[in-house]
Amino acid sequence: MQNLFLAYLEAPGPEGYRALRSALVRHPAYDPSSGDLDDLEFLYEKKRHAELQARFDEAKSNLLLSPRAHVLAGMTARDLGDNDTFEAERHVYLQCIAGIQGTGDGSELSPYLIARPSDADDLLLHLGRQIESEERIQRDERTYDVMTCDNGSAVWFNVTDACRRQAEQEGEGK
Repeated sequence: MQNLFLAYLEAPGPEGYRALRSALVRHPAYDPSSGDLDDLEFLYEKKRHAELQARFDEAKSNLLLSPRAHVLAGMTARDLGDNDTFEAERHVYLQCIAGIQGTGDGSELSPYLIARPSDADDLLLHLGRQIESEERIQRDERTYDVMTCDNGSAVWFNVTDACRRQAEQEGEGK
């Protein structure tokens, strides 16, 4: 998966993003409902930079395409005076956003394809939109999160893989 990630960063595009995302959702570490992002946000808020870096490294396989994870890693690096890592993580964040945008247009007919539900929040924040409401819709074999934004638009996200993985994990826990 690391090779796909590096290839995508060197030559970003929709095909590379889709291949990388597909590898991510099949990876054993993939857990779209993990508390990894919550952990990173807590550690950043508490200015526990070394712990955040270690936690990010531990969870990197799961958070590889999470825009928010890369923002938090970058802000931590910036706070520690590591501008090179800050810029690298900023670049990865922008490629994650561009990758999501390359999967669709957010319409019902062409929803954005995301790896974890939090990616929807990250994309909408990047676009300057605020979520007014959200709804989960099941259609045939697919699951969508539909976000209604402050400008009245509805933005569709395909969360099928995340929901399937979560159902698998809940089934294993029984």
